[in-house]
Amino acid sequence: MNNFKIGDLVEIKSWDEMVNEFGLDEEGYIKCRNLFSDLMSNLCGKRLNILKIDQSNQQVAFDDTETEDWIIGMDMIKHVENN
Repeated sequence: MNNFKIGDLVEIKSWDEMVNEFGLDEEGYIKCRNLFSDLMSNLCGKRLNILKIDQSNQQVAFDDTETEDWIIGMDMIKHVENN
């Protein structure tokens, strides 16, 4: 169970964070729920507000053209810490 909701400011985890958490498959993709490829690495560290959460509560969408072609799972994001 996650604690994300629409409107939350989140950050896409860094490549190293996800590798440490999930590991890599034989093709070099991060083995999170939906896979994270090196083509997506430019999204790492990007901060966005959640626009939609799918019915299964596993995937999120953002109002952002850079992420619209990718499946972003809840396991790929983290809350932005208040500084």
